[in-house]
Amino acid sequence: MVSAIKTNMLNPVANEPVIDKDAALEASRKAILAVEKMSEDSEIVNPRRAKSVPRYAREQLVLGSLLGRGGFSDVYEVKKIDGATDMRRSLAGHRTLSMPMLSNSRHQSDNESVNSSSSDDEKEHVGSRAFLLRRTKTRKIQYAVKFLSLSTMTNPESFATGAADLAIEGHFLSSLDHPNIIKLRGLSNGGIEGFAKGRGGGYFLVLDRLAETLHSRLSRWQQKQGKSSFFSSKNADRDSKKHRYFARCLNIASNIASALDYMHSWNVIYRDLKPENVGFDVNDEVKIFDFGFTKELREADSLDDGLYNLTGNTGSPRYMAPEVGRSMPYNLSADVYSFSTLMWELCTLEQPYSGMTPTTHRELVINGPYRPPIDEDWPINLRRIMERGWSGDINERPSMMDYCTALEREIVESTKENKSPMERRLKRGLSQKKLLVRTPS
Repeated sequence: MVSAIKTNMLNPVANEPVIDKDAALEASRKAILAVEKMSEDSEIVNPRRAKSVPRYAREQLVLGSLLGRGGFSDVYEVKKIDGATDMRRSLAGHRTLSMPMLSNSRHQSDNESVNSSSSDDEKEHVGSRAFLLRRTKTRKIQYAVKFLSLSTMTNPESFATGAADLAIEGHFLSSLDHPNIIKLRGLSNGGIEGFAKGRGGGYFLVLDRLAETLHSRLSRWQQKQGKSSFFSSKNADRDSKKHRYFARCLNIASNIASALDYMHSWNVIYRDLKPENVGFDVNDEVKIFDFGFTKELREADSLDDGLYNLTGNTGSPRYMAPEVGRSMPYNLSADVYSFSTLMWELCTLEQPYSGMTPTTHRELVINGPYRPPIDEDWPINLRRIMERGWSGDINERPSMMDYCTALEREIVESTKENKSPMERRLKRGLSQKKLLVRTPS
């Protein structure tokens, strides 16, 4: 039995069951209920859009090396997607996927037209699927697959929690559409019910492969740059490389802010912003990923003061807003706090609150007013919005749209000082971002 488990751990899409059937059925049931709950009266979840996501059998995926491990899931590179499986059978499995239909009037027209336009959906599904098959055969590896780790599945409690998180992530990603949010390229053709089989890879997400995380990139930059601030005028005058680093940081921050602003426009809170959850794809485009803690805020659940009774202690303590750490009601501004902390890390190449014990961090930061020191040489507008962003008073925090505007101004100012080709590209990118609009389709 031990050797069989070891074999399965190396082959996460093996057919052998890895846990007892009752636990698998319970995990599947909880995942389905979680998706039904998040989809009820949702403003963002669009069944028709989710329906167009290509479906694949797990046996089609030829996996490469392990790319990363999270709290519940593993991510592997996809070396190839075998296209031998009959396309019509894949579509049939796709059509029987359990997907709650929304009663929300916003999506009513979409729901009413699903049956009448099913042929169009099938064409889009086949086209997307065929495109992805060609990409994995003719180009370098650009995709990854995410599924529950077998260690998660062998624990009934973690299996149920992880299954719900992964299913919710799949449904959010099928509806979100922003250039700085990781793209969902496919789902398992068995749907959420695949968890009930109790096998590795019973339910999975096919995603764009990320070449590097922001965490690893900051570590590399720190080794090159040292601890000198990007904003010190004398250093910038002496070494133009530091100015270019600053411009790159502004660009990264602007992309992250744009993605968060897009999510907030749909009243969706991310709740786990940190360098480990921001990556760069093979084209070096910034992508936010790992949406297991993401939640849509509904007006019906709002308290009188505009806050929400949400799960506390959600996310990573170092970047967590004080009200979240204290399990108090909170809202979208919790993401603004996390972004301000991440912005400080981008500017300094230092980990915030480094060296603090969890007890000290809770005492000084979560329950107190302590924040990282801000260099007086930093641009004044950036200092001001950062200080407002991590304020202990929720009402003092700016919106992510305010942050986007502030960062755009800093990038424009930066390009005035140094007209390098890279910074000219940054400025052109700003005009393209302004064209991004919130669309439900």
